[in-house]
Amino acid sequence: MLLEVERLSKSFGGVQAVQDVSFGVAQGEMVAVIGPNGAGKTTLFNAISGIFPPTGGFVRFQGVVTNGKKPHELAMLGMTRTFQNLQLFSDMTVAENVMVGFHPRLTGGIFSAGFRLPRAAKEEQTAREEALSRLAQVGLAHLAAEKAGTLPYGMQRLVEIARAAVSRPSLILLDEPMAGLNPQESRRLVDVLLVMREQGFTFLFVEHDMETVMAIADRIVVLDYGKKIAEGAPEEIVRHPDVIKAYLGEETV
Repeated sequence: MLLEVERLSKSFGGVQAVQDVSFGVAQGEMVAVIGPNGAGKTTLFNAISGIFPPTGGFVRFQGVVTNGKKPHELAMLGMTRTFQNLQLFSDMTVAENVMVGFHPRLTGGIFSAGFRLPRAAKEEQTAREEALSRLAQVGLAHLAAEKAGTLPYGMQRLVEIARAAVSRPSLILLDEPMAGLNPQESRRLVDVLLVMREQGFTFLFVEHDMETVMAIADRIVVLDYGKKIAEGAPEEIVRHPDVIKAYLGEETV
């Protein structure tokens, strides 16, 4: 498994936000985490991606236990993520925003960059070329020189996806990628993600839009009150009695 989550727990004082959650993500998979509001999805994501350390269990990524590692350390290992709220630099160009994601692949260091040594210049050129390639992949190469803050919300989301992909990560975590998108923007992003999966990218994502989840997920992990209540293929999950009860509040027979 590329990612292994084993009995992961996270508490805040006396509140157990995530409790004994276990699952894995294999190379090339697209795995969704779903659940009602307050189920612990974002807390789980934050514990996996180094925003804060778990209080129990462990995360293993590419064979390395990552408990206590910071997000930038995980990025160096090949794990990157997006957030529900956009994290773009609005006054920088679209291309520059994507180039920021290239940072884990830089080898020249601050000294090389500060004195504009040949290695730094070469890496900057490579970063720009890769940024333009990723922007072409999401259909935004023609807007590379525009300020990111001037783009419509849906396009800004695509810029964020391109930035996450430019470092060639082994795993991309997406926190509600469809949040705030209109139906046309959502369809466009779905198409982009499916193409990226065909190219070998691996995804773990949180999403409320069940139409999107059913369209792109290979496997679904369901949380409720911080616990995993189900895991399986989309067609299994939609018929699972515990999932139906969690979402609809109905007793099943």
